[in-house]
Formats: sequence, structure tokens, C-alpha cells
Amino acid sequence: GKPDLAEPHRQEIESLVSKVNEADRVTVKYAADLLGAEMGLAKRRYEDVIEFFERTPPRPQVFDLNRSLIAYNRPFLKDALARAYVGRGLCDKAIGEYERLTTSDPKNEAQFLIHPKYHYRLGLLYEQKGWKAKAASRYRKFLGLWKAADPGLPEVADARRRLDAIDGKAEK
Repeated sequence: GKPDLAEPHRQEIESLVSKVNEADRVTVKYAADLLGAEMGLAKRRYEDVIEFFERTPPRPQVFDLNRSLIAYNRPFLKDALARAYVGRGLCDKAIGEYERLTTSDPKNEAQFLIHPKYHYRLGLLYEQKGWKAKAASRYRKFLGLWKAADPGLPEVADARRRLDAIDGKAEK
């Protein structure tokens, strides 16, 4: 939320790209670019973020015993493009991106872990479009995945409230 404070850190990461071994260079550059995209979102520079992701697709998994799946999935939330679409008011494109992020496709070389928040955020978009059944399905999926989460988390409380409203259980 403080992109100006993050900028020196992004520049530092960028300066390290040429200093890391060749095998890690792409990973470090991609990390710097993802930080830049998050900073663009914080500054509401949605067009810049969309343009970045159009020219820089997600990198495919490198299957190497020395590489970690944990490192590959950092940062865990990889929905910056979808959030940029939302910021620009491109709801259909945001829905498409969240559907891509929540679907395992063996033909896609870039496979990441699916964060539960993607289901919540997709539910919000479905609800905005008036697709109540689809929204309810995503809220249920989110709440099922986060069944042990702190019930006071804003997304958990909101998903429960929204699902109750869709199911007709809202307080009158």
C-alpha cells in the first residue's frame, strides 16, 4: 500500500539481476517485475500493469530437483492482472483471468497453487454481473477451503454474509 517506499527495494532487486547466476536470473527479474506490477496497482496505473502482463506471461515451472515449488509459487497471490482489469472496470476480462487462475489446465506450462481468495474475488465479480448461482458456488468453495480460518477475517465474514443473502438467509 506504500509504493513509493517499495520503489528503492524494487530497484535493489533489479540491480541484483545481473549479479545472480544465470539459472536464477529469470526468477529474480520476474520477482522484480511482479513487485513493479503490485506497485502499479497501488498507484492505480492499471494500464501499465495490463501492458506488463500482456508482454510478460507467467513463467512456466522449471522441474529441477534443486528448485523449490515453494519458491516458484512466491508471491502466492498472482492475480495482479485480474485486479488491474477490475481497476479499469473490465469485469469480463477480470472474470476470465480469475477463471484461468482457478482452473488446472494440464496444457498450460505455468501451473501455480490456487489461492482461496481467487474464489472469493471471482464470486464478487459474478455477483456484480448478477450471476448469483455462480457467485454462491465460489463463496462456498472459498469458505470450504478456509473453513478453519479466523471467522473475523474480512473476506470470510463478507463471503458468509453474501452467501446468506444469496441463499435467502439474510437478516430482515
